[in-house]
Amino acid sequence: MNHNTQNDYWPGFVDALVNMLLNLLFVSGIMAVAVAVLGMQIASDPNEAARLLSRVAGMSRAAAQGGPEAGEGREATPLRPDAAEQT
Repeated sequence: MNHNTQNDYWPGFVDALVNMLLNLLFVSGIMAVAVAVLGMQIASDPNEAARLLSRVAGMSRAAAQGGPEAGEGREATPLRPDAAEQT
């Protein structure tokens, strides 16, 4: 049997596996940065967690009711109430 006629799947398998691993590391790195930033934001203000939870609950209710998306029929509200004052 000639080596050139035989199918060799190993390089493609290794490429796919390495690509999947790199993508997984990239996504987990982005998630780690997001968790760190949100953790610092919540730790800086004791009331921040309550504000974030109420905002998430409001978005969940709007999504369950099929409410308008951001920018359609309502003005987008900032995540932090003092964010509008800083700009």
